[in-house]
Amino acid sequence: MQTGSMAYGRHRESAAWDYFHYVEECDESECLVLLDFNGGQQKCGARIKGKNATNLKAHLEQHPSVCHEMTEKERARIVEKDERETSRPKRKEAHAVSRHPEQPLYPPGSLRKHELNRKLALLMAVANVPKSFVDLEEFHDFVRELDPRYEVACCSAIAAEQERLLQVVKEEGSKALAVAERIAITTDIWSKKSLTESFLGMTAHFFSMDKQRIQSITLAVRKFPPPHTAARVLDVFVGVLREWNIAASKVCPVMTDNGSNLVAAFKDSKQLMAETARAELKLKTKSDQRAASERETESQRESSDEAEMEASSSEENVDSSNDSDAMNDAVSGNISLDVSDFDKHECDHDCIFIGDFKRISCFSHTLQCVVRQLFNGHQKIFGSAIGAAHKLVTKFNSSGNATVRLIELSNKKLIADCPTRWSSTYILVARLLELRSHVKTVCAEKKWANLHQAEYQVLEDYSELLEPFAKYTGLLSAEAEPTFSCVIPALMDLQIHLNSVRTIKAHLIPVCDTAIAGLAKRFDRFMTPTSVNFEPIFLAATFLDPRYRILLKGEQATAAKRAIAAEEGQAMPDSSEPSFQVPEPEPSTKRFRHLSTLISEMARAEADSANAILSPMQMELDRYEKARPFLKEDGDLIAFWLHQRSSYPLLSRYALNLCAVPASTTPAERVFSVCGDICARKRNKAGGQGLERKVLIALNKQFLSC
Repeated sequence: MQTGSMAYGRHRESAAWDYFHYVEECDESECLVLLDFNGGQQKCGARIKGKNATNLKAHLEQHPSVCHEMTEKERARIVEKDERETSRPKRKEAHAVSRHPEQPLYPPGSLRKHELNRKLALLMAVANVPKSFVDLEEFHDFVRELDPRYEVACCSAIAAEQERLLQVVKEEGSKALAVAERIAITTDIWSKKSLTESFLGMTAHFFSMDKQRIQSITLAVRKFPPPHTAARVLDVFVGVLREWNIAASKVCPVMTDNGSNLVAAFKDSKQLMAETARAELKLKTKSDQRAASERETESQRESSDEAEMEASSSEENVDSSNDSDAMNDAVSGNISLDVSDFDKHECDHDCIFIGDFKRISCFSHTLQCVVRQLFNGHQKIFGSAIGAAHKLVTKFNSSGNATVRLIELSNKKLIADCPTRWSSTYILVARLLELRSHVKTVCAEKKWANLHQAEYQVLEDYSELLEPFAKYTGLLSAEAEPTFSCVIPALMDLQIHLNSVRTIKAHLIPVCDTAIAGLAKRFDRFMTPTSVNFEPIFLAATFLDPRYRILLKGEQATAAKRAIAAEEGQAMPDSSEPSFQVPEPEPSTKRFRHLSTLISEMARAEADSANAILSPMQMELDRYEKARPFLKEDGDLIAFWLHQRSSYPLLSRYALNLCAVPASTTPAERVFSVCGDICARKRNKAGGQGLERKVLIALNKQFLSC
């Protein structure tokens, strides 16, 4: 019995492939063993589905001599492989041999080695390098050329060094946060592209009086498995504050998007935490009661068995009853003690960490909700043209020749939209209109159908209408410069823009009306003091920005001043509520009987205004309003208030703290972008504490002195 030739294709480890040939067309492996048949030889020809070596070996058992021969071949290959591995010098041995004998390695406790390990760990975290990088022979050769005495640390040593770096980051970051007067927090939830893990990200922003600039700290990228309920969001949020020693009284505001769970988490934090604590306590009590009942049942069962064995059931029943009562009393006492302890710790917890966190919706996200509502409500106007633009851009981006030709003509390419990116559709339309002539040329060369003139006209209307929305979304997503005071001016400018378009283009009147109504619905509580749930913090920020203070009307300026004074614990007098009692006027006998009451009220208000004692903050506010300081629109707001600290010591501190508040959750989104880069492609399993450690080191490296 002989064997056929070796199968074609790539080399396979198993010796069974010496006797088979894989037929790719039908996904079968054909046996090549030659059998003696009628004085000649004939190929076995049996076909095994697939190319699993175990199935091939099972078939060869029908040919005992060939099966024995294959087994011997595999043994020989294993021995040869082991000898080859043994003869090959190990990586560290090879490096030791090649190292100059007069240059010994740094000892384990060497400060130089520790410093090099630290810098390597920091480099790998910041540059997003996997830990396996330290195993590359080429990297070892490179390091040996730089410093022959340094032996590269292993993966576990790098991970341990990165953990120490993270502790330094947290210690130094906590010190910076401890001296901050006011801390703004942004938070959001992100899921990996494969949806295998979710994370809750948090960033902190404050003004450093020592360094005289805005500082940002990435607090957490915490693994956050479902369910993503409001109670769990708040629980993780408070836990991160505890890790960084941030007092809840300093946190103002918390910036989130409009997700229902994030809104509910901070709507009434005290009530939510109390409800969660009660639910946990109820569950714990039920568990303790269930355990007590099981112990009681077991005790009764044992007592009954003993009674039957000793034939003294009556006495044992009495003892068992007494024991059971004692046990119940003990269990009840333990439960009461647990409840008392839990209530005590809950009160301590509330005093330290829990406050009514002031949550504010992300401006950019809310503005994009208005844009989405505008587009969905007017599909008849924009839907057809936007759909055609989508198809054309997709066709270009799917064709390498068309894209290359377009780049040759314009040095740019068309941009596809992304549902999770703000202003995505506007960016697509704007780039298509920018390259309109070049797109026409490429379509003519490739004989593709281009958009009609009417469709391009609709796209121009769409671009003109939404250009300010995209502009302010990007403008107010900045992190290193003040943006909070620009929210009110941006909203006012959008209203003027929409009214202008409404006047010029009659066919867009319904669209503009929808946009104006959407802005009023979502932002009126920030601009109108008489609106329900009025939130004056944006007006306060605008009032303290000399570039835009003049935009505020009388009642808006008054509301802003009251908010500033209230934040500092200095309540301003309200003319509608007098601070002292004025005797009621006696019944008048004059002819203008009703005017006498009005005259009395106006006199009382005038007396309140004349006799009111102004606080230091109120006096600074009045001086600031009367001085009307000027700052160019492109001026530096932080530099302005630093220069005014001697004139307005209280007001300047409050204004500088407001400068650090971001207008959107973009800082948290940027953290997730870093996470996405780390988890990309072959590293999609990166996650958990390892991911958080790398991100926190990379984004907080300013706290590392190396």
